[in-house]
Amino acid sequence: MVKKAFFASFASLLFAFGADLRGDLGRILGENHPAIENIMQNERSFIDERNNVNYNALFARLKNQGLLEPSNSANIQIGFSSPDDNAILMVKAVGEVLSKMGYKYYLTTHFDANSAQWGIALSSRNSLEPGVLYSQLANSKIYIKKISKQEANFYIYELDLSRASVDSDTLNVNQIRPQKPYFLNVADKKSLSIEADSDDSFQPFIRVFDKNLKLIKTQKSNTITYSLTMELPTEANYVLIEDFFSLENIKHGLKINLN
Repeated sequence: MVKKAFFASFASLLFAFGADLRGDLGRILGENHPAIENIMQNERSFIDERNNVNYNALFARLKNQGLLEPSNSANIQIGFSSPDDNAILMVKAVGEVLSKMGYKYYLTTHFDANSAQWGIALSSRNSLEPGVLYSQLANSKIYIKKISKQEANFYIYELDLSRASVDSDTLNVNQIRPQKPYFLNVADKKSLSIEADSDDSFQPFIRVFDKNLKLIKTQKSNTITYSLTMELPTEANYVLIEDFFSLENIKHGLKINLN
């Protein structure tokens, strides 16, 4: 069961630019832990090039000094929050990172789109070390700004998603049968054109999203279409293209050009 403190901690986290190593240590070890002053003497060694806490270095130090109590790796709880209005982007981008790390199955225990809060629970033979998660998130330009520890295997992470992106498909010059809807990055593009095979029955259903995955434009038709051109809004960042009824209607694939 998710603890009440989990939800309270979400509400109490405040976004701050720059590293707050002392604050993180207080939330991880306890505010008056004697090891804090010793670690603070070498503060710069725990700050990364973006002026955030280097949680990989920090947790390695804490682990080497025996300052982290043993955890039950079978039951992991994690909370994520973001100060920006980008809950959908957070869920998709962080979910992709977790999947790449091998954590493909988890239960959402809390989700608040208005305040961009997401809690999950997962079972694993291996604990999810905060330092490893820090590095993997950074690879996708997702940066941890603050950590709050609830239990041995329960951390809440406040994230900076201002540069985050999600995985998108690569345009293929050859039309091939799609296994899923086309999801493309259209940042800095002004329009897209689509051509369908004459043997298919393409009935377009196109959705355009901004960088935070907010839906900003939809175009759909139940009329069989063989070619179309669509102007993209200036804030367009992603586009999802599929058939209005079934991918079976485009079994020969679509030829898509971005301009």
